[in-house]
Amino acid sequence: MKYTWFLFLSILIVSCQLQQPPVVDEKGDSESKYRTTPPSLLFFKNVRSGFYQSTEQSGTRITSYTLNRCDKLKQAMFIPYIASDWLNDQAYLMLSYESSLSLTALSTTEDSLSISWPKPDPINQTDWWMDIYQKLGSGKSMSIRDSTSHVMLDDEWTSCVKTTIKDYLRLTEQR
Repeated sequence: MKYTWFLFLSILIVSCQLQQPPVVDEKGDSESKYRTTPPSLLFFKNVRSGFYQSTEQSGTRITSYTLNRCDKLKQAMFIPYIASDWLNDQAYLMLSYESSLSLTALSTTEDSLSISWPKPDPINQTDWWMDIYQKLGSGKSMSIRDSTSHVMLDDEWTSCVKTTIKDYLRLTEQR
């Protein structure tokens, strides 16, 4: 009986010490902000995806999610959408706009700061949307300039952008 308890405690102590070390992200910190986890992806697909129109891009394993109430704004201006690369556990915020729209600048009204359009790669577009989100969070209103006019972005557009980015932040566990 003495040996049974000794054997049991020995096995318990050894098994506790043989735990695997925590997994370190191989991509490093630079891309960890674009990472998704199985729980965050499951939450997004089960709870939030009902508010989105999803399309899978042909030839890829990337699913695009556009907020339903933003879809009608796509014809008039630009909106964000979430591109989920589920095979690589990554997600990005991408820029969607009507191809006939010739946009030259996005500016804030208070300080006349002009924001240039992002490069077409996912990391630059995600960082660009995060910059827009910070400016909207500080209470700045925005306007678009194209070759002929200067259009203020309304509350509906602001709401769509903020909702999409909040869902993206939950998906990448930054919020």
